[in-house]
Amino acid sequence: MKNAEDLSSKFIHGTLISLLIWGILFCAGLAQAEPIIGKLRKRGSKDPLELILSETKKVVAIDGRPEILGYLRSLNSGDSISGAGRFSNDGKKVYLESLDRVGLRQILGAWQSTSREIFEFKNYDTLNVYVPTVKDDGDIALVQTRSLKYVLTPEKAKHFSIFMSDRTGHVRLGFLQLDKRKMEMTLTDSNTGQINEKISLWPLFAQ
Repeated sequence: MKNAEDLSSKFIHGTLISLLIWGILFCAGLAQAEPIIGKLRKRGSKDPLELILSETKKVVAIDGRPEILGYLRSLNSGDSISGAGRFSNDGKKVYLESLDRVGLRQILGAWQSTSREIFEFKNYDTLNVYVPTVKDDGDIALVQTRSLKYVLTPEKAKHFSIFMSDRTGHVRLGFLQLDKRKMEMTLTDSNTGQINEKISLWPLFAQ
């Protein structure tokens, strides 16, 4: 009985030591990860992906998990990406461990909805909404009704989660689906999660 207890005690002790070592190594791995922000550069379908780092403008090769690399290939050259990763010792390559945010060149500019509202994606984080109105002299003017901050996070190819907030702090959540000629936004109530608005958008000008 005593031998069995000794064996059990040694097994538990050994397991705890293994877990402690694993935890130290895991935390060390996390400590090495750092924010990675830049613009994607794609040359050819078989060429390595590259990233132009926002801070230094240095170009580095991108490595990472197959699902991350596959997703990046669904984006366009010049799209902005933000995530976490580790640089190689020589600084010529970055290994992406996560992809947290994207900015799409394709959506920049003005889009018109079926309600005639104009959605202007000014840059990768600002969205302005305008309504066309007729002035006294008969000319048409655009009146800005909303200015929103937005964030796109990756879901799957051409599908994104979108988070929008206004100056009062009101937040709207939803999904954005994109193709060559059309954009669909499905917005939900942040409290209930129920869909409360669907917006179809078309480029105001030929892209």
